[in-house]
Amino acid sequence: MLEANDAQIARAEEMVAASGAKKVGFVGISFKPGTDDLRESPLAELASRLIGTGVEVDVYDPYVYEAYASENATAGRGNAVIPDLKDRLVPDLDTLIEGADAVLVGNYYRETAPALEKAMTKLPVLDLARMNRGVVSHGSYQGICW
Repeated sequence: MLEANDAQIARAEEMVAASGAKKVGFVGISFKPGTDDLRESPLAELASRLIGTGVEVDVYDPYVYEAYASENATAGRGNAVIPDLKDRLVPDLDTLIEGADAVLVGNYYRETAPALEKAMTKLPVLDLARMNRGVVSHGSYQGICW
């Protein structure tokens, strides 16, 4: 299982490299939507790898952001790979999209769908969560393991 997960992270890293993006906006960083828990999060590992290669990473994750904003003692729990995560968090999706060369959807949040579908028309969107089952890979929109 760990080998398969690592292969998925490597594939996503290749997708980002192929996009040519120097700044990537992550939608979601926790190990699953609806939590601020980063323990064993493949998204955190992916972000760390990208940062290590010189890619700038910003993150929109409403649950992780809220945990930090409310000074929750467990904010960022399980995060051992992104030491400056708090500084990379962006409070709203529009700001994330406006500042990114590409958007990586790691966790699907229903309220993000309209803005992400609009972003597909102007930016590479790399969808790891399959936010819309009716959309297939094309042009600037790519998915993984569907």
